[in-house]
Amino acid sequence: MNGRAKKEKAKVNRLRAIQERLTPLKAALLNHPIYQEIDRLESLHLFMEHHVFAVWDFMSLLKRLQQDLTCTKVPWFPADNARAARLINDIVIGEETDVDPDGSYVSHLDLYLRAMADVGASTRQFDTFRSMARGGTSVEAAMVRTGVPPHVQAFVKHTMTLAQSGST
Repeated sequence: MNGRAKKEKAKVNRLRAIQERLTPLKAALLNHPIYQEIDRLESLHLFMEHHVFAVWDFMSLLKRLQQDLTCTKVPWFPADNARAARLINDIVIGEETDVDPDGSYVSHLDLYLRAMADVGASTRQFDTFRSMARGGTSVEAAMVRTGVPPHVQAFVKHTMTLAQSGST
């Protein structure tokens, strides 16, 4: 077997190993109890009204990775790990500027907010939170002031801690 064939075989074996590790995780995800809980439109509304905060705070984690693994400063220099930089930048492009059904660019957060409106879930609490946070109110204070449920506050607080001071 030549060097190229060995590399290809090693690549295939790595992919198989990844697929094997992911199989039970995928099954657990597909059988998650949340699917039994969302059995009425009102349940879907409640889920989405809470989950929108996770859709939003994911970007803080992603932006932290982008800061650490790519160059977001001036002057610019190439990233130490071009593969990691490419992966992160590809994810950022998809999350910040995906293509909507009309062919326009839109963030995944805005797509999610549109989906909430489409099913009749309220975006009021999140919109108020976002306005306050954008205006300079701390994320924690904005969540408290807008009455975000404690379990959502705890989740977002954990994410923000990771994004601000966790290790890459």
